[in-house]
Amino acid sequence: FPSHDKNNIVEPENRLNINFIKGAFVEILGTKDSYYNIKFINNKTGEVPYETNIKNNMWTKCTIEFFIEWRIEVYENGNPWKTYLYNAENKRVYIAFDSKALGDTMSWIPYIDEFRKKHKCEVICSTFMNHLFKDEYPEIEFVEPGKAVDNLFAMYSLGLFYNEDGKINLLKNPTDPKTQPMQKMCTDILGLTYKEIRPKIKHKKIEKPAKKQVAIGIHGTAQTKYWNNPTGWQELVDYVKGLGYDVYLLSKEDDGYMGNVNPREL
Repeated sequence: FPSHDKNNIVEPENRLNINFIKGAFVEILGTKDSYYNIKFINNKTGEVPYETNIKNNMWTKCTIEFFIEWRIEVYENGNPWKTYLYNAENKRVYIAFDSKALGDTMSWIPYIDEFRKKHKCEVICSTFMNHLFKDEYPEIEFVEPGKAVDNLFAMYSLGLFYNEDGKINLLKNPTDPKTQPMQKMCTDILGLTYKEIRPKIKHKKIEKPAKKQVAIGIHGTAQTKYWNNPTGWQELVDYVKGLGYDVYLLSKEDDGYMGNVNPREL
């Protein structure tokens, strides 16, 4: 006959639930009444950005949203219990573009594929211009912004993020994007080594023009992205026209937008 002595009852082990959807998330599920110390450790530097204590059937989360190669150490009632190393291989990772700007999108798209190749994971990506890239990056699953995506291991958002006081949100951007090249802003968030990569874009075939031509776009989504040379665009246009080229301005913004005047005699 089974013993009814409470001292001989073995409680089932609790279960650990971890994901990295906009931050490292840890949940302890189960009926065993235990206390847990959770350490979120940067596996490359050894830094511990966050540490806390919870009980079973509770969860905690580190609010850093950019990529970190996490090592999560869990102690049960003061004793080492579980160690989890970030590993996205064969898992689903969602990377969402927060910006609608063409330049941002073109700059960042190559690194989505670099992330996929580095981590050997299944990448789902949302941009506001999916039609430009679907055919060129067939191994990436493109979805429309705002669409629900299930069974995720991790999620990262690409953009320039501010706090309410107007300062850079350093929980989403590891460095100030205004001091970085556009593409490095993306590699910083995704934890990739920065190197310039040209995006692959679906091109539309057009007839060769009768005369050589140059197209320019002088505007950006933030003043820090502008070529803030007061006479630069006009000097460029004059120089190019002097070489025999026609010059076309493709910017849709009005003349004088954000204090930036269109070059003349295009």
